[in-house]
Amino acid sequence: MYAVVDIKGFQYKLEKGDTLRVPKFETEIGKKVKLSEVMLIADGENYSVGKPFVEGAVVEATVTSQGKYDKVIVFKKKRRKDYSVKRGHRQDFTEITIDTIKVSSAKKAAKAAEEDAEAVKSKASEKVGKAVETPEPPKTTNLVAEDDMTKSSAAPKVETAQTDVTNAEPPVTAKPAKPAGKKSKPVESVDDKTGDEDSTDK
Repeated sequence: MYAVVDIKGFQYKLEKGDTLRVPKFETEIGKKVKLSEVMLIADGENYSVGKPFVEGAVVEATVTSQGKYDKVIVFKKKRRKDYSVKRGHRQDFTEITIDTIKVSSAKKAAKAAEEDAEAVKSKASEKVGKAVETPEPPKTTNLVAEDDMTKSSAAPKVETAQTDVTNAEPPVTAKPAKPAGKKSKPVESVDDKTGDEDSTDK
């Protein structure tokens, strides 16, 4: 069984028991390091490739030493310019030994991820179903109706008299008053006039 692991931008092919030098880890000698960025795991004819990393796969290693590589000389010169530079550099490294390559938890992690995705989908569907349901009418309308009922019950009842239209007497209209300045002359009747004429003939 072997694995391809990404360690600080560099890819390494690892097997159990291998010792290799990797970019420096700020870890004390003798302590373990977990490498979770596993890009590929191969076990015989079975392969599992990550997108980009294999879920749940972990490589455990132990730090065996801290050190520096051999010195690298950097020399620069420009002819006829009286320019030359010479520098040296030693890169730090950490030496590790591979202990185990765990792949059993990858399937469990995949199943857990699928279960989480299904739970999220079910919650989303429940929220959508609740949103589609018709909302209940507001309670303020009931309060207004109750206020109207209380007002109507508190108001006094006025009984209206029912009259028969057929037996009702016609309304009496008042006569216009005569002006006070002029006196009205008495009206002579026809009998008085006839009586006066008979007396003159005699």
